[in-house]
Amino acid sequence: MRIGNSVLLLSALLGVDAHAQEMSILGGDPAAFVFSIEHQGEAAPKSNPDLSIEEQKASAAIPIYNQGSWTGGIALRGQRTHLGKELRFANRGLQIPQDFATAEAGFFLSHVDESNQRYGLSATYGSAGHRLLDEGRTPIVTSTFSFEKPIEEGRSWIYFLNYSNNRTFWNHVPLPGFAYAIKEKSRTLILGLPFLFANWRMDPYYVTAIIYPIGAMTEVSWRFWGPMMIYASLGWQPKAYQNLVQVSDERLIYTRKELAAGLRLFAGRKGSLSVGYVWNFDRRLFIGTSLTQVSEDVIDVDDSGGMQIKARASF
Repeated sequence: MRIGNSVLLLSALLGVDAHAQEMSILGGDPAAFVFSIEHQGEAAPKSNPDLSIEEQKASAAIPIYNQGSWTGGIALRGQRTHLGKELRFANRGLQIPQDFATAEAGFFLSHVDESNQRYGLSATYGSAGHRLLDEGRTPIVTSTFSFEKPIEEGRSWIYFLNYSNNRTFWNHVPLPGFAYAIKEKSRTLILGLPFLFANWRMDPYYVTAIIYPIGAMTEVSWRFWGPMMIYASLGWQPKAYQNLVQVSDERLIYTRKELAAGLRLFAGRKGSLSVGYVWNFDRRLFIGTSLTQVSEDVIDVDDSGGMQIKARASF
């Protein structure tokens, strides 16, 4: 991961759907094509044998310009959630669609001046709900401006301003922040307000921790042979879908926590393939404007587990 590529880091941490577990667009050369995909299938809980849940995620960073001090490209990301049965909010008479998703497209741009200061800008536009890009629905917009100022070798200050109209917290609020970045051979730390990113590389052991306003994740892995690793992770990242309730600021919010463990084939910055088992718990679907403003309509989903497959590639 390059600290200098701060626009991609901030976009990943503060975007609507950060895909923080993969941190796919932090994987190296900002002029490289990076693609990640994930599939997760969760068995139905015993209390509700028809309510299986499937999730897919994908993201891509596609460079289209890399000349001198300027780098730019296209960013794509999307996700889909499928419920095995129809659910309904009884108090409202609202039916939750069995399929809902997000789709976003945008750009990233980075410039390094003569003083090695880096300026970054990224933005995405899309839709989140059960009918993507439907006419008359409110689109989702996310943008981030960042400025990075080196102060010594491996140390820098990062300042940024982020806006999104589809966060699950502080929605519609321009979010300023700053961070102190440290990059050393065996660790990368970005200590900021309002987020933390930490990565320790003590081969054969690796530890990653991420905390930001709309999610958190920690992972521990052990490289036991060649490119093979065993990993265990714990994460939380709620999602929002804003066109279930028409003519309203209220959105469908799906929140869960996950505990996962598995096997990973690791190819450094070139990519990885992970296969594991994930246990999902503390799952809820509700109608509200944010995580802190929940209506009386809440559906609790009992815990269950399933298989998880993740892949990332960089070219």
